[in-house]
Amino acid sequence: MAVNAPVLFTQGNLNNDIGVPLTLLSLNEQHRYAVIEMGANHAGEIAYTSMYAQADVVIITNAGAAHIEGFGSLEGVAKAKGEIIETLKNDGIAVINHDDGYFDYWKSVAGNRRVLTFGLNDSADVTAKAIKTEIRNNVFVTSFELVTAQGKVDIILKLAGRHNVVNALAATAASLALGIDLKQIKQGLESVKPVTGRLQPLVSRLGNIIIDDTYNANSASLKAGLDVLSNFKGKPWLVLGAFGELGPDSPKMHEEMGALIKASGVVRKILYEPLAKERLFLKNNKI
Repeated sequence: MAVNAPVLFTQGNLNNDIGVPLTLLSLNEQHRYAVIEMGANHAGEIAYTSMYAQADVVIITNAGAAHIEGFGSLEGVAKAKGEIIETLKNDGIAVINHDDGYFDYWKSVAGNRRVLTFGLNDSADVTAKAIKTEIRNNVFVTSFELVTAQGKVDIILKLAGRHNVVNALAATAASLALGIDLKQIKQGLESVKPVTGRLQPLVSRLGNIIIDDTYNANSASLKAGLDVLSNFKGKPWLVLGAFGELGPDSPKMHEEMGALIKASGVVRKILYEPLAKERLFLKNNKI
């Protein structure tokens, strides 16, 4: 969108009941678009902030385990995310992840509103083919074919992983909903830069690669990181701490993540918090 016109967008983590109003206060007549992130750690927060935003297009990327403690369950997370659709104008457009297990629920919440879908599912309105992640000039690059009803175009994304391709598909669907053409979408996607601490490769003089993903951690980011590792040869190591805000299911979820690590082919694990050692090692002795 920024390729097309001035855009106001959320800075840092200003995505809660304080951050969203602060962001909206920066909106002025020069902005043609506003991209506002809606965060939450409890039910009702997105409904509250969405009333201020009065969006024309809303996006639901997925339902993950981040902050699940405040929602009680993954279903609680999904319902909280659905609040953004409940507050959408009747003539608004809901952009929804077709791959997510709660897709049917969110689509039902949309009712008669227009829905655009994205995802790696062939049934999605916006999808991707031939995805490949590699390192070029010490930076991650993911190439793919962007497939839409308006046509196909090859994209080179300066980000790692299939999950970032899905994020690019979400941005594409929202842009198409606003009438932005594929040429501008390609230019915008290929200008995106990685966030500090999110899957950033550090390449040594000997050719060893350290991937910095220390910005934050939850089960989704762990799965995404392991997926990126699977693109490369060698014997990967993993340095990991415990995951917070998972609620009463935390021990079980840590064990599940331990099994995921086991299946990933990681040859050495360095767990630097006692909680991580207890839940990932002792309670999952197959790791």
